[in-house]
Amino acid sequence: TWQSPVHELEITPELLSQDIEATWRVKSTTTEQVTLSGNIKVTLSDGTSQSLLMPGCSVPGGDWMKASGMVNIAREVADTSLVTKVEFQVQGPAIGADILLDDVDVHFYADDKAWEVAADKRINQYRKSNVQMDVNVPNAAKVKVKMTKNDFMFGGMCDKLMPTVLDNFEDDFFELFNGGVLRNEMKWYHNEPQMDVYQYDTADYMIDLFEQKNATLRGHAVFWSVDKHVHQWVQDITDMTLLEERMMMRTDDVIARYAGRIPNWDIFNEVAHGDYFRRNLPGGDAIWAKVMDRMLEIDPNVELVFNDYQLNTGDYSQCFLDVTSSIHSYLSHYGMQSHTKNPRPLAIDQRMNVMAGENLENRLLITEFDNEEVDVDRRAAELGDFMKMAYSHPNVDAIILWSWLREIQKPDWHQAMFESNVEGMDTQNPIIAKPDVCDEFNVLCNYPLNPNAAGYRWLELVKNEWNTTSGHDNTPIDLTPDLLAGDGVDLFRGTYDVDVYDSSDNLLTTQTIHVTDHDACKHVGYINFENMAEIDALAPMLVMMGTTTTPVIEEMAGWVKNAVRITGRTAPWNNMALDATLIPTGTDIFFGGAFKIAGELTGPVSAFITVKRKKPDDSWAYEQIDRIEIPVEEVNNWHTIGNSHRIKDGDDKIYLVIKDYLGDILADSWYASGLAEYNACHKNQFTIEDNGLPPDPCADVTCGEDQTCLDGTCECNSGLVLDE
Repeated sequence: TWQSPVHELEITPELLSQDIEATWRVKSTTTEQVTLSGNIKVTLSDGTSQSLLMPGCSVPGGDWMKASGMVNIAREVADTSLVTKVEFQVQGPAIGADILLDDVDVHFYADDKAWEVAADKRINQYRKSNVQMDVNVPNAAKVKVKMTKNDFMFGGMCDKLMPTVLDNFEDDFFELFNGGVLRNEMKWYHNEPQMDVYQYDTADYMIDLFEQKNATLRGHAVFWSVDKHVHQWVQDITDMTLLEERMMMRTDDVIARYAGRIPNWDIFNEVAHGDYFRRNLPGGDAIWAKVMDRMLEIDPNVELVFNDYQLNTGDYSQCFLDVTSSIHSYLSHYGMQSHTKNPRPLAIDQRMNVMAGENLENRLLITEFDNEEVDVDRRAAELGDFMKMAYSHPNVDAIILWSWLREIQKPDWHQAMFESNVEGMDTQNPIIAKPDVCDEFNVLCNYPLNPNAAGYRWLELVKNEWNTTSGHDNTPIDLTPDLLAGDGVDLFRGTYDVDVYDSSDNLLTTQTIHVTDHDACKHVGYINFENMAEIDALAPMLVMMGTTTTPVIEEMAGWVKNAVRITGRTAPWNNMALDATLIPTGTDIFFGGAFKIAGELTGPVSAFITVKRKKPDDSWAYEQIDRIEIPVEEVNNWHTIGNSHRIKDGDDKIYLVIKDYLGDILADSWYASGLAEYNACHKNQFTIEDNGLPPDPCADVTCGEDQTCLDGTCECNSGLVLDE
């Protein structure tokens, strides 16, 4: 299995210390899936060798697959002075199987952060809504908003030990997370450790707690497909009819117990790496559909998920999709575990794009994210990169942390983000100290469990950068009624308290609003340019301006996944255009999307959306409906442009113009249709009424001289709660 072309690398100090990235294309002639992993083989002076694997997989059918990986020899080999040879090869198929390799490239990895600009723009487009408010409150002068719950699930794993070792688990966990998953407490081997012996105490306690805290708990997992995780009494069953009966009993038991309370379940865990049930049962993977049909009979609204690893950390995505193709129509999401080590943002993005499907039809969950790295500062940087890339992908609906807490049973693991408060346990990474002066916006002051550098990075993203609360850097402190009634403010989707003040800072009223897309964004007709058939289907509504202008699909080069490259441009307006003559006069539309200049430019450039209109005298008029100015340092980044327009008599074409530039452009995620559909996804409107103020919980509470009333409870001024 190790016989394949080998490329020996010259040993240099840089090779032994820097990050090494390898990329290659591969296919196999086998009729079954085969493991095809990249391998940096390091030979030592004592004759031993160490393989640093880059896991991958090839699907049957002879399709070429692109794979990649990254290693760092210094972080994997204890003494690099003993290294005598370093080689790269691709290995793995069974003896007798042919493999074909092409485009092998081994190089030093460098992340120039250019991807981050586009990621931030995607986050603004896909995670926010424009909010307009009619503030119908006398004497209102300013408004403040406070996010109380994010619609996106930023979740965490919890287990049976956390409530016993953390002093304040029932509050601290939910200060950090708005959802979560149990490590083992809903798995079959935990719920039925012996045949007909059941234990659900921890799972029952947890789901009650999550509901009390208005947080979502995922189900994990009905079955685990990897042999070593199938408990012994199940493996002892030799009658396959009995095995299937016990599996259906398990399904009935756990799904009925939590019907209507668990929104989605991992059904068969890790089927790309384990095949215990489909290998042993006569019907093979037909058992998957049988189990899911039974689940839907019991709980018709439950969402069904298949979950696996090495989908983000290796190139198993295509194999996973191939394995699960027979039950694709059942699934609401695919789960990507994401236990990362040396994550590379662009590789993460490409793997999510593969999992998103040929036409971005698959919804995704990041179900078990952690990042293994001894150096906590590097762990923090890599964690932030992964979080930003995943949150920016429009198909990702949740990011759930796994080994986020320094736990007493795993004190030396290198994924921890929070060092906890367990008595007597040495912390492995420095805790980030709270500042001398705290306020309500400093994440170190307001969240528990002692973050290290990685936890601090997570808090800065989730609780600050992606939390539009007045006072945060990304949100104006005071919003005026006039602004809110006009342009409005862009807010991350979630639940907010809206406080209205007069000009003297007196609170007039408080109202709760929910900023949401009402699932409308899943139905907005974006043009994603994933293949030429999509472009052909849009004709004649969408056309190319210019007789030589040609669209070509460029894979994995888009704003999201693929893009269309527009070539042969001989004029600044030679781009795609909407044929307005096919749209009835008076129709409100939106036209716009993302584009990128794909050629060389040495100066700033202007881009605008133009409406070309024929006047009664047959001359032409041109109306700009949106315009952006691109500085020279940003010309090769992705940009978004677009605006609404009401079709007028004589409107001919609506198109993008890039002034004084004739090179190629890339375009992706364009919208060219009705304004109402677009606004249903991107805009929310609320009326804020004068409902007065909520009752003061401290109005009838009398506290001592050194005490302060907080939420109806007298507390010492030091912050300690008094005994009764």
